[in-house]
This record gives sequence, C-alpha cells and structure tokens, in this order.
Amino acid sequence: NQKILTGKEAQIQFQAQLARFLVDRRFKHVLLGASFYRLIFRGTSQQVIEAKQEIASFFPDSKMTITVDQLAFLAREAINEVEIGMRSADNSFRLGNRVTALKRLQETFFLGEHISALHAFDDDKRALLFQLKRDMKEARDLIIDKSYGDAEELITEIKINAKDFEARRVEAGIRKAKQASDSALLAATQYRNLGQADKAEAAFREAAAIWPDNPRLHEFQFQGTQLVDKFVQGRNLFDQLHARKAYREIQAKALEFGVALSEDSDRSSKLKEVVKRMSELDIYLTQAEAAVKINNPYAAWEILLKAEDVDPDDVQLNRNKASLAAQVAPFVAELQKAAQHEATGQYPSSLQYFLAAQEIYPASQVSNDGIQRVSAALLEKLSNGL
Repeated sequence: NQKILTGKEAQIQFQAQLARFLVDRRFKHVLLGASFYRLIFRGTSQQVIEAKQEIASFFPDSKMTITVDQLAFLAREAINEVEIGMRSADNSFRLGNRVTALKRLQETFFLGEHISALHAFDDDKRALLFQLKRDMKEARDLIIDKSYGDAEELITEIKINAKDFEARRVEAGIRKAKQASDSALLAATQYRNLGQADKAEAAFREAAAIWPDNPRLHEFQFQGTQLVDKFVQGRNLFDQLHARKAYREIQAKALEFGVALSEDSDRSSKLKEVVKRMSELDIYLTQAEAAVKINNPYAAWEILLKAEDVDPDDVQLNRNKASLAAQVAPFVAELQKAAQHEATGQYPSSLQYFLAAQEIYPASQVSNDGIQRVSAALLEKLSNGL
C-alpha cells in the first residue's frame, strides 16, 4: 500500500511539474517530460491529470479536463507558433517592414522566450529592431512634449529604416500644430503693430502653448527696441515681487515675465515654480468655491486648509477663508482644541474634540485623520503604561 501511495504521489508530482513547465513557457521541457512520463507511467498519459490543485492554480479559468498528452500538444503547438512567428519576423525584416518585424518578435518572445528559434534570430537584426523601438518611443515622447521639430527629424530617420512605419497621420498632426502656432504668432505680431498689447499677449501665449519650441517665438520676443527695455524692467520687477512673495502679481504677469526672463535660466526656473504653485492653489480655490455652491462650507474649509500648504499668505486664499469663518466657526474651534490637546499629549481630550468636530461634519477628512492618529498614540501610550 505504501508503494502504491508513493507511486501515486510521484505521478501527481510529475503531472504538476509538467504543468509548471508549460506555464513557465519551457515547452521543450514539457515534451521531454511527457516522453519520460509515458515510459514511467505507461497507459496513463491520456488519463485526466489528478494534480487537480496544481492544475487549477495554473489554469484558474479553464473548466476543461487536462491530460498529459494535452499538455504535450499545447507545448508542441506553442513551439510551432514561435517558429512561424520568427520566420514571419525574419521575412518582414528582409522586406524592410521593420515595424511589423518588431511586433512579430515581441509577440513571439512573449509566447516562447526559451525556444531556440527565438535566440537564433540574428543579433544585428535584433539590435536594429530594438533601436527602432527606442526611436519610436522617443518620437512619441517628443510629440507629447510638443518638440515637433526634433520629432520630425526622428520620424524621417524612422521612415528610412522602416518603410511600413505609419508616419502620415503623425506628420499631418505635427504640421497642423506648427501651422496653428505660426498663425497665432502672426496674429500677435499684427496686434502689436496695431498697439493692442493685451490681444498681442493673448495670441503670443496661444502660439507658445501650441508649440513651445517655435523658433519664431524667439524672433517675436526680440522685435522692436522697446522690447529690450521691457526685458530689463521685467527682471527688476520680477525680483521685487519674488522677494515680497507677491506670487499673485507674478502669475498675472507670467507672459510678460516669460518674455523678459527667456534668457535667464535661474529666474525662468523660479517663474515656472511660481506659476506651477499658483495653478495648484487655484485648483484648490476652485474646488472650494464649488463646495460652497452646493452648501457645503465644511468641505470648502478643508480644501482651503490643503491650499495653505501651497501658499499660506495668498490674499485670495485668506479672503475665502475669512468669508467662511462664521459658517464653520464651531467646527474650526473643535479642531483647534483637538490640535492643541494633541500637541500637549492630552490624547483623551484631543480625541473627544476630534469626535465632536466629526459630529458637526461627518465627512471631515481632517477629523478622521486626527481620530486615527490620536487613537494610535493613545493606544501606544496605554500599552507602554502597562
């Protein structure tokens, strides 16, 4: 009985190992193992595999019954698919259809990375296909970054190396973006010549947003003798406002400063940081206004608390807080008392105040965070006391 049980266990373990080989895409191992299985366990290769737990873990969505012969069949078919895929990749490469060859190579690798047919593929061809993949990714990134000039140059190279590269739609999109930027810049020039500075700035902003690397932007910036004086004045004004932390004023003149500081990398970096921070702050203010409109001043207050992390001295932020203060006074008072007691280690009373604040505004994230934080501190304190 012991020998029979041991033999059955060995059979199940052998079956499970064959399934593991299949899932690991080691198809040659499956075929070799299946041959040994037929020799060792004669007459059982077409029986349903009894390693049900292992099979279920490898084929969780399959309701079919699996036999060793079926495992071998699947492995053999996978090897055939890999070999067909590699022949297709090689033929596509030979015909100059390198994008197709790259797709076939990737598909084949996913199916059978351990098959010799895959590794027999010429190293030079493989290197060229991988370079093509990197070039296409770089071209996509350049387009996302709106670096259309560099993208066009790279796309031209890709077209030379891969004649099946679908470049027409990409090139059409780039041409459309560049033409839109040039049109907006032309409008900016016309507005400036007419003395309509506000419209000129708006058109220039549009042109720069569409194509930041448009070389004509630089030409526009340096046209006219008045622009030189504007650069100097802009730098001086920027330094004054930045020293006073007058970020709202900097944001309002962001386009003017962008022109004036275009050749100053240090100040340009500071300007970008200010614009980014103020944009983040304005998002919070907009969210708070939306909360007020639906009669939820408490949610608006908590959003404004997040905005304080960006710029606590912002005039608009403090004005909005002041307008809400009367409506949320009891709620804020409970939070302030909770924070004070938490800071002095009075966790029970702090927890009580946080709970009181939550009772006023059940959806309060600040109250919930405080309750979690103070509760953890209180439990730690009690455990240490024990």
